[in-house]
Amino acid sequence: MLKKGGTIAAYKARSEKIEAEMEAVHSMIPDYKKIALTVPFLEDHERNLVVVKKI
Repeated sequence: MLKKGGTIAAYKARSEKIEAEMEAVHSMIPDYKKIALTVPFLEDHERNLVVVKKI
């Protein structure tokens, strides 16, 4: 659903869950970038930003 040349960013939690989800859609989305975030008041919880670009 992502337009050619478009970018989508998703706020996600644990790395393990991200990896499992992205592996499931690997044929459609072969590459993505995961950026670790520090969120105020959630320092004890893992948060990530997943960025997908469609070339």
